[in-house]
Amino acid sequence: MFKKTSKIGDSNPIKSKIGFGCWGLGGGSIVSPSYGKISEDEAIKCVDLALKNKVNFFDTSPAYGSSEIILGKFLKKKKRKEIFLASKCGISDFSLSQNFSSNFLRKQLSKSLKNLGTDYLDLLQLHNPT
Repeated sequence: MFKKTSKIGDSNPIKSKIGFGCWGLGGGSIVSPSYGKISEDEAIKCVDLALKNKVNFFDTSPAYGSSEIILGKFLKKKKRKEIFLASKCGISDFSLSQNFSSNFLRKQLSKSLKNLGTDYLDLLQLHNPT
């Protein structure tokens, strides 16, 4: 797709200039339902198609419904080093208040890593800080 790869620090290389936003995979939440519900199989097919088309930057969040869990199931079948994986912290559901305390961020990161089935993220972002 693009000849040039990018890196952020010691992260995995970003091979694509286009990232795959995973909000639509998990169905969002009651307050913010994304684009509607899709099956887990369809969600995994979408992610697989993106990777086959050389999109390796995937962005998710705990606030994106079951997005992290679905992406984690996909990652079990792939080489983690092929993927540039970004997630967010500070919001676990759009119906709840933001929380950027260090204790909450640590807990949320730990849960995200478990959901994603990995021991590291390439990028961790604060989700919509004021």
